[in-house]
Amino acid sequence: MAGRGEACLWFTRLPLHELFEEIRALHFGRLAAARAARIEFASGAPLVELDATDAGARLTLHLVLNRAETPAEVFGTLFKRALWRAQERGAPEGPAFFALCPEGPFAEAWLDHHLGACLVRRDGEVAVNSKWRDHWLAPRRGEPRLALARALAEAELARLLRPVG
Repeated sequence: MAGRGEACLWFTRLPLHELFEEIRALHFGRLAAARAARIEFASGAPLVELDATDAGARLTLHLVLNRAETPAEVFGTLFKRALWRAQERGAPEGPAFFALCPEGPFAEAWLDHHLGACLVRRDGEVAVNSKWRDHWLAPRRGEPRLALARALAEAELARLLRPVG
């Protein structure tokens, strides 16, 4: 596996390797590997990309996430989505994914609030446009309000639990 990552300082204070391995072991046992995953940041278009082979796994995160204030819930949600796709369960949506990832609405609210100007969503995939560098270098805004995150989570749960038909 040739690396796509760029040499860069990691500004996140989170133990990303440990978080990824814990999620993989807890929720995606079939994808558990003897070798730890390689995690890197790159300026490519996808927000997160997972390449898994018999030789190991490489998780590439976009550099726009390489910030001290990016919450663990955002990384956890992105890890779960990447692993969900790798396990070929289909799109990471619906009640089954929400049960696995209840922090998803908060992560989406954070991404929209902080990075919405540079994100492009197509067919369930999230890419990063060319505005990301200016956005990443701009002064940081405040955290989204807890009430907004709670309202988004409750709205998503209500939508998923709504009877079909």
